[in-house]
Amino acid sequence: MASHGGASDIHSVIVVIENSTFDSTKGRPVSLRAWAAQAPAWRLPPRGGESSRLPQAEDDIHARAICSYFKRCYWPPRGKHRSLLALLLAASRQKPQAERVLHEFLPLLGEDAHQDDPYLLLAVANAYNVLKQPTRAKNILKRTISSIPWTPENADGLERCWLEVADSQVSAGRADAARELLTKILNHNRSCAPAYQLLGFLAEKEQNYKSAAQNFDNAWRYTGKTNLAVGYKLAHAYLKLKKYPECIVVSTHILKTHPDYPKIRKEILEKAKTNLRT
Repeated sequence: MASHGGASDIHSVIVVIENSTFDSTKGRPVSLRAWAAQAPAWRLPPRGGESSRLPQAEDDIHARAICSYFKRCYWPPRGKHRSLLALLLAASRQKPQAERVLHEFLPLLGEDAHQDDPYLLLAVANAYNVLKQPTRAKNILKRTISSIPWTPENADGLERCWLEVADSQVSAGRADAARELLTKILNHNRSCAPAYQLLGFLAEKEQNYKSAAQNFDNAWRYTGKTNLAVGYKLAHAYLKLKKYPECIVVSTHILKTHPDYPKIRKEILEKAKTNLRT
């Protein structure tokens, strides 16, 4: 699926990072104002389609993470710009860039200063996925579960690594392992919408629609009611639970902004209205 903002924006930021003049005492470009003027303002929308589990496209999720990091910090802490560059290279989803990540950044994971860097591990795992080596990617990400301690500095990076692992566990049918890891994520971040979404997907698969509705509702609220795939799943769960008014509210909200959203009008909204009348 084509990303919005896409490869050209990613390339622009890579060029800015590589060409920036760093103040070695502060670990950032000498002119933040000049740098900020060059950096593109991304606004990457969530992946559409009711079958989606995670709310971002796989080729956009890490670019989105970096953009939010820019907004909070302007520039990563001293020594972290390498990890940022590696993530952006991997987010391009291009084979030459992925090979560059492995060539330049994989050796850093053997150094004490970088072996516990979740952003670097995530970049290397993404590079392996681009090169169609999923087993190596999974092994890299598994290192983050037990060997890297949770700290405020590592929190965002660890969360993203754990979400990748949990998503692969869900795909592999390892529901208990995925649920345990997702609970661990939520223990650290109660507003993690992708974790609730994956838990909702697991519950829906088990036909536990009460749990599915609770988790999809949390995901819906924590994404600001903008992730239409989550909204569709929530409306479907309400329909199964015979909560027709709630189902109608969610379905109507989606159709107000996306009148042609597939299936929801006929398969959910109209059924809920019919059942409410009888």
